[in-house]
Amino acid sequence: MAEHVTTIPELLSNVETAAKIARILHEKYLVLEAGDLNSKFSDLVSILNSTKTDISEFQNVINGKNKQISDLEFALKFKDKLVCIGDAYYEIDGNGRPTGHACCIKCWENTYKKRTLVVKTDDAEVKICPTCGQTYSRAETQLIKKKKFGFL
Repeated sequence: MAEHVTTIPELLSNVETAAKIARILHEKYLVLEAGDLNSKFSDLVSILNSTKTDISEFQNVINGKNKQISDLEFALKFKDKLVCIGDAYYEIDGNGRPTGHACCIKCWENTYKKRTLVVKTDDAEVKICPTCGQTYSRAETQLIKKKKFGFL
């Protein structure tokens, strides 16, 4: 079953209701009997607590979306700076040539995270992504060094 997510209009309605209850209490607190007064205070506290929780949940959603936007903006910076060669991604230099350490295809294509591959500790012929665990042939993912005069 889908979880109900409170909308901003619902939050505003809750705050408006709480304010109305507070006004009634302020204007008529001497006229209300103790039972009515307790009931109105109880309603007010309940609505305010619910609203506080909902606002906190909204803040968490907003923070998550902001993080996602930040991650995507970061990935967008690398979009045109990476090239796939064999079974790994490499950064390209100012001349459009691949250079540097190999990066995980799986991480880049699935989550747009640029993860440098490392040599597997128990097998020197294998490189591994430290994040997702994807393995690669070390021979196919060697460091591409710039040669003198910019030639490969």
